[in-house]
Amino acid sequence: MCGVVALWGYLNYKNNLENKQEIEQEGVLVTDANTLSFLWNTITGKSFVETVTETYKAIKMKSPVKVGVDKVLGSTTYYVCDLDLTRRVFVKDFDHFGDRTSMSGGESDKYVQKMLMTLTGERWKGVRAKMSPTFTTGRIRRMFRAVNESGEKMCRFLEQELSSTKYKNVAYTDLERAYSKFTMDAVASVAFGVDAKAFETREKGIFEKMGEKLQFRMNFLGVIKMLLIEIAPKVGDYVDLSLFSREAQEFFAGMVKSVIAQREASGGERREDFLQLMMELRKEKIIEKNDEELETFEKEAQIKLKDEEMRKVTLDEDDIIGQSILFILGGYDTTLAGHLFCAYTLATHPAVQEKLYEEIEQVLKETGGTLSYDEVMNGMPYLDMVFNGNGII
Repeated sequence: MCGVVALWGYLNYKNNLENKQEIEQEGVLVTDANTLSFLWNTITGKSFVETVTETYKAIKMKSPVKVGVDKVLGSTTYYVCDLDLTRRVFVKDFDHFGDRTSMSGGESDKYVQKMLMTLTGERWKGVRAKMSPTFTTGRIRRMFRAVNESGEKMCRFLEQELSSTKYKNVAYTDLERAYSKFTMDAVASVAFGVDAKAFETREKGIFEKMGEKLQFRMNFLGVIKMLLIEIAPKVGDYVDLSLFSREAQEFFAGMVKSVIAQREASGGERREDFLQLMMELRKEKIIEKNDEELETFEKEAQIKLKDEEMRKVTLDEDDIIGQSILFILGGYDTTLAGHLFCAYTLATHPAVQEKLYEEIEQVLKETGGTLSYDEVMNGMPYLDMVFNGNGII
């Protein structure tokens, strides 16, 4: 394995030298980053985020550089340092940047290969165009009720925790536990119309445990696994290697299959959730887009395909399962971490916490104790500032 890693690092270093000769030009900097340096940072305890941040800052210092390029783990990475150019890449011209990763897994990793984040070329473009109506502001607004119910469950859970004997004389509880339950309860509900039963026990339920197992950890072993899948996919297939837990993938795949079978057996039961929309796409239905519900950025982020082109993009059950697992990957750990970071920041800045509390109390007073999507998104500007960290601290 060490020999494989060394050879791969050498090839990346050589590739970088060639890149320097081929694309060095005004506004573009080819960095010295390569797989060996990336691995060394991982071994010495430097996180992936720290490594990327350091590279980005180093490029930013090379004024007037707009783009940095390096070759790590078999992929060419572009660091876009110009704000206007970043907007174009991620919004206006995003349909030209579909191939964002080469880590699609081996042939046996069928669900990972189906995920939108690993698709490339025309297949990515077609699936992305077909799925875009499933994530509009209007549809999220209609799912708000389910998210709000999960929030109410969490509040009751916290009240029980704080009133227990253990916490009788101190206002303390494990927010990670509560946020984990809330996040999985909400994701399972809005994505699949399933009750994760997260709040039925203090310990983590099966959905939470599998959600944790599904997350990829960027540690030394994780990087080695990525290398092996990238440079020797047949070996990875032979040892049944995957970037994400096979057990967790099979758990969520089984859950999705069960829900699909139940709805089809019920004679057309319809729910307002992500899985329902995917089932309709599989039947080659074109989900109507109401442009009046779309925000400006949503209109810019649509891929325009004709109806006949859309019908050529077919989805099977594995496609649905792949996107469903991706939903868990993108929605569980990230949302949990965001809530925890926000809670920690509020705890260390009591003045901000008090001001936010006053805003929320005022809105609740005006609405009689109930909230809607519009009130949360448009009626609480300070809440938006706090959660997005817009210069309030």
